[in-house]
Amino acid sequence: MKNITCPVSFGRVEASLPRVTAFFVVLLMGFYFLVDSWVVLAFLVVDFFIRGFVSSKYSLLARLSVKVVDALSLRGALVGSAPKVFASRLGFGMVVAIFLLFFYCIFL
Repeated sequence: MKNITCPVSFGRVEASLPRVTAFFVVLLMGFYFLVDSWVVLAFLVVDFFIRGFVSSKYSLLARLSVKVVDALSLRGALVGSAPKVFASRLGFGMVVAIFLLFFYCIFL
């Protein structure tokens, strides 16, 4: 059962990397709720787009997560990257919706 691979993508990623990246996203969203600035949302839109549609090696949050995982030695098992890309695309859609609603509420 452990040797099953994803038929969509054969890419693999360490299990701790997406968790650390998700932690940073939660921190940024908390910061957004504190300061109520569209700049935080714009950063998240760009980062989710890069991770979901381009490549995670260009994402600032993914690079920061790699550095944190290396510094803390949080090595884990390899997992399929396709569900992580799918989650990034969903996150992109949700943050775009929040971004648009932010400006809709301002100009209403």
